[in-house]
Amino acid sequence: MNDIFEFHGYEVRTMTIDGEPYFSNADVCRVLEINNPSQALKRLKQDGVISNEVIDSLGRKQSMKFVSENNLYKLIFQSKKKEAEAFTDWVTSEVLPTIRRQGVYINKNLSEDAFINLFQNQKKIKLEQASMKRDIDYLKEEQPIHPSHLASLEKKRKQRVVTLLGGTTAGAYLDKDFSRKVFWEAGKDFKEHFKIGRYDMLPKKCEYEAFAYWSTWEPSTNTRMKIQQLNSQIY
Repeated sequence: MNDIFEFHGYEVRTMTIDGEPYFSNADVCRVLEINNPSQALKRLKQDGVISNEVIDSLGRKQSMKFVSENNLYKLIFQSKKKEAEAFTDWVTSEVLPTIRRQGVYINKNLSEDAFINLFQNQKKIKLEQASMKRDIDYLKEEQPIHPSHLASLEKKRKQRVVTLLGGTTAGAYLDKDFSRKVFWEAGKDFKEHFKIGRYDMLPKKCEYEAFAYWSTWEPSTNTRMKIQQLNSQIY
């Protein structure tokens, strides 16, 4: 969230990242009469300095440095202007509490239309954030299983079915028509259990359960009886 607040006729641009406020380095230096903003930046903690795109008075996009709350205080300490103390009091007692409570600074002189527009934008941002969270959740949980993991899962299924057939030398396995039916039965049961049409549609969130499934899967009673019958025959 980007916003502008005013202190004694000076505009200071702000932005909020993960609930933490950042202040335009150039704007704060102007308020505090620090003549060399670039030099002032060198005396700040660099992990509390970020760049962000802003629109200048001519409508052009410009890159601007923003500083964290801790760095803001360091800037204030660099100022010899006597109003620096008043600026500090104002930021800590009014601006920061408001930003943290509402996510944005609200000027007391804000017009009704601007006030409505501000909160409409806030609502839009929250909806976008909610949509982004859903997308992230999808990427984490709902996206299909990785192809390499799918190959491992298929290998697990083959091992389970071959074991249940009695091994690669067993009559049930050597009867190719029958063994194909058992593999098909295993695949059908798996897809029905996870409610998917194809193996590659298995959600990532089900990956652990899917591997566990092949450790416990059993064919139907009729299939087990046929396996016993085939394996008892002498070839």
